[in-house]
Amino acid sequence: DADNDSVTITLDGAITVNVENDLPTLSLSESRVSGTVQEDALGNTTAGQDNNGDDDFSTGNIDDNQTDTDTVVLDLKPLVDSSEGADEPAPVTWGITAIDAAGVDSGYTSAGLKVFYFTEGGTLVARTVDNNVVNMGSTVFTFAVDGNGLATFNLNDQLDHSGAENDDELLAVSNLGSFVEATVTDADNDSVTI
Repeated sequence: DADNDSVTITLDGAITVNVENDLPTLSLSESRVSGTVQEDALGNTTAGQDNNGDDDFSTGNIDDNQTDTDTVVLDLKPLVDSSEGADEPAPVTWGITAIDAAGVDSGYTSAGLKVFYFTEGGTLVARTVDNNVVNMGSTVFTFAVDGNGLATFNLNDQLDHSGAENDDELLAVSNLGSFVEATVTDADNDSVTI
């Protein structure tokens, strides 16, 4: 006032500014990835860049020693579009989804036996099973995805084709994406998974 008397109060709780959170985004892109492996490379050492020296359950007849391979590496990163938003950084991480211990019918066969999918140590493992899905047989292939989105498909045994007697017949294993997940997590631990 005029003679310099003063009263001070605090406005504690009287002023509020709400800050809305910003979530990262993650969506499927229009991109697709694919690769090819050859049963010809099974059980053989070839000059194929990705052919591995693991123990295979079949031995193929090499067609082209330079390109035949039983392993292919795929970069999955183009399959998703992500935006970190305000709470950067928000890296995309990758993995294989867990499958119930009973497994999932893959829809494929090997030597006439059904092939079921299982997860073992974070890897999708395709194994033959008997008709009662009790006894697991050989590993037909594995599909592993590292945290950076690099996937490795490793064929270990033959898959049944149509029987059309065509050495170049391709059988598409097209359901692997059903078992891959991508997650983006921002700095304040908001996450989105697809």
